[in-house]
Amino acid sequence: PFRYVRNKNTQAILPIRGKILNVTERSIKEAVQNKEVCDIANSIGCGIGNACDASKSRYDKIIISTDADPDGEQIACLLISLFVNLLPDIVKAGRLYMAIPPLYCWGDNPKNYGWTNDITKIPASIKNYHRMKGLGEMENSQLYHFLVNPETRNIVQVEYPSDLKAFNRILGST
Repeated sequence: PFRYVRNKNTQAILPIRGKILNVTERSIKEAVQNKEVCDIANSIGCGIGNACDASKSRYDKIIISTDADPDGEQIACLLISLFVNLLPDIVKAGRLYMAIPPLYCWGDNPKNYGWTNDITKIPASIKNYHRMKGLGEMENSQLYHFLVNPETRNIVQVEYPSDLKAFNRILGST
């Protein structure tokens, strides 16, 4: 569905199916043997590990978009770990962002969309809302509104951890 809502001249999509390798406790050699890890590094094109140079990246901004459910959150953590550990200059340069997609949505067009990730925050006046099972379930107008349109999407910048050892201890192996 993204191919119908993105601007192919300024936006690229790299779909990842399922959970990727946790690179936290792996060597670079071991990590790049994984197809998804290799595809991500190759698509960004800025080198890997100590050779990572954000100025050589094909993209000024990289936005991680995953489902809003717990599985999607785990995948987001694995991807953030990949960038922090294998593509650190991208994170240090402020080029990595996390999209916050809706878990609950209401409204029939972008002019009246509402959303939240907390079911208790759905306004009492809203009787007809939808729980998103994932990004693949969104309609094109929802994908555009919530993830693609810079005016309406909700993204946060990922910061490089001040204590990399503590960060990696938290993520550990899975």
